[in-house]
Amino acid sequence: MGNFTSNNPNYSVLNLTQQQDVRIAELTASSLSVLGSGSIIIAVILKRKVLNPEVYPLFHLSLADLLASIFVIVSLIIFGQSSEVIQPSAACAWTSSLAWGLYLTTFFLTLIYAFEAYRRTIDQLAQLVSPYYSKEPTYSCTPWYLPVAYTLAWIMPILSVGVYHATQQRETQVLNVCKNYNYECLVIFHRKNDPCLDRSDTGVGGRLAMKSSFIAVFFLCSIGITVFYYLTHKAVTDSQHSSGVVSHKQYEAAKRIRNRGILYSAVFIICWLPASIVGIITYTEVAKTENLIVLFMMQGCIANLQGFLNCLIYGWIRGGFKSALNLYNVRGSCESFSHRNKRKKHSLMNYQTFHVHTDDEYDTLSDPEINKSRRPSPAEEAFAM
Repeated sequence: MGNFTSNNPNYSVLNLTQQQDVRIAELTASSLSVLGSGSIIIAVILKRKVLNPEVYPLFHLSLADLLASIFVIVSLIIFGQSSEVIQPSAACAWTSSLAWGLYLTTFFLTLIYAFEAYRRTIDQLAQLVSPYYSKEPTYSCTPWYLPVAYTLAWIMPILSVGVYHATQQRETQVLNVCKNYNYECLVIFHRKNDPCLDRSDTGVGGRLAMKSSFIAVFFLCSIGITVFYYLTHKAVTDSQHSSGVVSHKQYEAAKRIRNRGILYSAVFIICWLPASIVGIITYTEVAKTENLIVLFMMQGCIANLQGFLNCLIYGWIRGGFKSALNLYNVRGSCESFSHRNKRKKHSLMNYQTFHVHTDDEYDTLSDPEINKSRRPSPAEEAFAM
C-alpha cells in the first residue's frame, strides 16, 4: 500500500512515509491532550468538586477529550503493529469509530458549555435588576433539559460504533495490496473509494454518512457556540445601556466578555476546520491523496490537540475554575460552597452561580464583569451615603 498509486485521485492513498508522519503528529498531539485533560480530571476529583457548577461542564468536556485521545493513541499503536500480529479491521473498528464518536461528544459538550455560560449570565443579570442584593446565597435550579443534553452527547460514541459495524468490515472487498498495513487505524478522513477500505456500496455509503454527519455537526456546533457567546455579550451590554451612560469600567468589562467568547469560539473552529476541509476535499477528485499531506498533518496536529487547548482556556488559565478548586486565596473569601452556606453575604457580589468574584484576577466568562457592569441603584447609593 505504501507504494500504491492511481491516476484517479479517488483511488489514491498516502504513501508509507506520509502515513508515518501523520501517525507521529497524531500521537504527539493526542499525548498532550491526555496530559491536559487528565490533569483537569485528576484535580477535580482530588478536590471533590465534580458537581460544582463552575466545574461540572468542564469535567464532562475533559473526560470526553481524554477518552477520545486515548482511543486515538490505541488506534495508532495498532497501526504500528504487523497485520500478522493483530487483526487490524476488528481492532480498528472499535478504536477509530469510538474516537470519532467521542470527538462528536466534545462538540456537543462545548456547545452545552457555551449555553451554560449564556444561561447563567441571564440568571445573574435578572437578579441584579433588583434594587437590593440578596443577603443570602441563591442557587438556580438546573433545567430539566440539561441532563438530557448531556445524555445525548454521551450517546454519540455508541451511535458511531453502531453505524461502523453495520456498514464496514467487509474484508473481501479490500485490495490485496493493502493487506500488509493497518491503514484503517489512521484516524483521518479517507477517500470515498479508498482502495484500502471496504469499497462495497454499503461500506462507501457508511463512510459517507459518518463523514457527512461529523462535518455537519461541526459546522452547526460552531454556529451555535458563536451565537451563544454573542448573545452573552449582547445581554451584558444591553443591561449596561439600560442603566444609562456606560462607564469606562463597564465598557472594559463587556470587552473582556466579548474577547473570551471570541477566544472560545476561535479555538473550537481552528481545531477542526482543517479536518473539515480535508473531509470536504475527499468527497471530490480535486487532488490525489498524497498531495493533501499538509492538510492531513494539520488535521493530525491541531484536531488532536483539542483536549490540551481546552484544558488551558477553560481550566488552568481561567481564574473562575481555579477559584472553584480553591487553589489560591482571593481577597475577601475563598471557601467552598459548603462553607459559604454558613455565612451571610453582604451582596450578590459574593454569590456564585458560575463562581462570582469581585477580584479582577478572576476571569470566568461573565461573572465578575456582570457585577461590575451593574450601576448602583438609587437605594444603594442612598445606603452608601
